Amino acid sequence: MKNSYYLEANALIAISADELLGLKNINVYTSSVAVLEFIKGLSVDNFEKRKIKLDVICNHLFIDWESVNQKMMELFGGYMGQSIEENSYRLKQYVELLLKCNDHSEFLSKIGKTDLSYKNLCVCLLNQTIPIGEILSVEYMNYLPGGAVMTASESNIFINSCKFYRHNYLNKTADKNDIVDIIHTLYLKDLTTTIVTNDRKLSKICRRGARINTLNVSEFRLLLNSI
Repeated sequence: MKNSYYLEANALIAISADELLGLKNINVYTSSVAVLEFIKGLSVDNFEKRKIKLDVICNHLFIDWESVNQKMMELFGGYMGQSIEENSYRLKQYVELLLKCNDHSEFLSKIGKTDLSYKNLCVCLLNQTIPIGEILSVEYMNYLPGGAVMTASESNIFINSCKFYRHNYLNKTADKNDIVDIIHTLYLKDLTTTIVTNDRKLSKICRRGARINTLNVSEFRLLLNSI
């Protein structure tokens, strides 16, 4: 099976548009969550640069557009909140709107004229699509299969990442963005997938909790040069 490489949000930011255009002979993809985080950082100063790169991302990378909702439903079954199609559709609308705008002010103006709210979209897609208050609780972890950490052969990447995080970071060195970072593990296809990220904590969670290979952006560039 050919290895695949998942570009987390900070990798999308760090890797240039030209580098993305040059990706060949390698299975690289990203996700709706990474795209949302990428556009979340839009500003007057970086709008044009990020718009150009977003166009490259949308046209030259495979994007797993499934929402967090849908991933959670596939994992646990049952209804997790908003329509699983609705969130993905809204994000695609948002991206299409951005790519048609000439500058940041036009973008903000058009957002105000649609039923899309940037802040509410972020909340819906990242914060309210999973039971964050419960996902790392003792009761929730006890419900999940596999004991403390499952073996590689029976591993679920997201579950093991959550368990490792709870044991090693929760209420100790937890950051407000940790949950969003862990959400990325929902998009890792299997144990042959390598996550590309400059986030050291997420790298450790993936390596030690889920037995997933990781590369930072510099290491990923070296890999590309060797192919």
